[in-house]
Parts: sequence; structure tokens; C-alpha cells
Amino acid sequence: MPDLQYVPRTHAFAVIRMDPVAMVRHLGDPEATRAAEALTPKSYPVYVEMDSALPFPDRPWYGLTVSLVGPHLRPAVDEDCVSQEMCSPIFPNTNHPKGRVPVRTQPDFPFNGCYFWSKTSMKIRVCARPEGFDWEGTTLLRGEEYVRWMRYESEDMMRRVRAQRARERQPEPSESVPARPNPAAHSIRVDDSPDTEGAVGLMCADFDVCSYAESDISTIDTFVEMGLSPDSMLDLELQPIFHLWGDLAANLTQDEIPSPIDLLQECDTITR
Repeated sequence: MPDLQYVPRTHAFAVIRMDPVAMVRHLGDPEATRAAEALTPKSYPVYVEMDSALPFPDRPWYGLTVSLVGPHLRPAVDEDCVSQEMCSPIFPNTNHPKGRVPVRTQPDFPFNGCYFWSKTSMKIRVCARPEGFDWEGTTLLRGEEYVRWMRYESEDMMRRVRAQRARERQPEPSESVPARPNPAAHSIRVDDSPDTEGAVGLMCADFDVCSYAESDISTIDTFVEMGLSPDSMLDLELQPIFHLWGDLAANLTQDEIPSPIDLLQECDTITR
């Protein structure tokens, strides 16, 4: 019998796909709707880490913080002190520039060559499903493996902080030399805030934030009922809307796994 739940499961992997039409519907703009309908969003593997809003039933959406999974080493962004090794391999992938022991899921991750990109996460809204979310074929990250991943995340954050401090101590060059453009620098930014509890912070592209989300909330009372303060209204309306599925292998194939950078570019496109 399927394992159905009315809310998305946390501490589990899932597949998400953006809903561009839902993100512009509240605008009532036919041109924006037509542009959204012309988009073909991709499906992305993510790790659902935590709820970003209280998951009451019978809601149009659920707020989640998800960590992005890439099908390759993360791109280096020298100006942000981000290097390729700032990632964690997910078994059966065993390749890493520093020889890190891979994080093991339960059951084994259905795809090879995948990595957590360190300190890269985003807050999203997931459309509710009247029939519930089927988690019968889900992939989980259990206790000690989660701790291993968090240790790698902390190591990478400290490595980046040390690199930034070392750069600040260097004397300024007499003449500024234009840097070569790096597409990754304009597509992804890491969260560099300290995080003692292991929660991954917001990652977004160089646009302000993934914007234009459908809002079904009309009163302050509804926000309070959902466990949200009125001050969080703006943040919620800026979070992109996705559909979510709990079975990785049933909704994605090895060859279809896109780069997380593609996801940020999709969000960028819908905001323009």
C-alpha cells in the first residue's frame, strides 16, 4: 500500500519541477501567462531538509527548504572563494578531489556521479496534492550520514572563510585587471553565514530572489493560522512554486539530471 502523506516529507530526496504559470497567475497579465506557458521547466533532484512554514493540511502549498544536488562537481567561482571540492559525493559516486568518503542514502541513491553542492539551498513552495504525496519509493538520509554531510558542509564553509580572510590581507594591485567572465558567478551564490545547527541557508542567483509566486493568502489571520508572522509575507511571495514527487527513479533518469545552475536560470527567466 502506498505511503501517502498530505505534506512533503523532510530528510528525504525528491524530484521538483517549477510551475511557471502558477508563479505569474496572480499578476492577471495575459502576456506574462503566455510567456510562462511557453517555458519547459526541467526536473531536478533535491534533498528536502526542513519545513520553512508549519505544514497544516488543506493548504494550497507547503514551504520547504531544499538542498540542491548536482550531477557533477560544482563550478569554481574564484571571486567568491568557491572551489570545485566544495561538495559532498553521494554514493555510489566515490569521486572527490579531496577523497571524501561518500554520503550513503537509504536505499542507495539511484544515480551515479551526484554531489551535494556545499551551502547551496533554496526556499520553495510546493503545490499541495489532494491525493497526497506518495513516499513509498523515497530515498532517505539517515542520522550518521546526515552528520557526515553536515561536517563536510562546515569544513567547506570554514575553508571559504579562511580564503576570504587571506584575500583581504593581500595588498591591492596598483592596476585593476578586468576579470574573465565566469557564468557560474552570475548563476549561483553560496550562503556564507555561520550555521551552528547545520541548517543550510538561502541560496539564490544574482537576481534578487526567485519571484512572482501565486499568493492565496489574503488576511493576516490566515498567516498567523499557518504559523507565519505578517512580516514573512513578502518572503513567501518571492519563493518559487514547484511540483514535487518522492520517487527519484520513477520521475528522473541518469541522463536527464540537469545542473542546479539551470534551475536558477529558470527562476531568473520567469522574473524577467
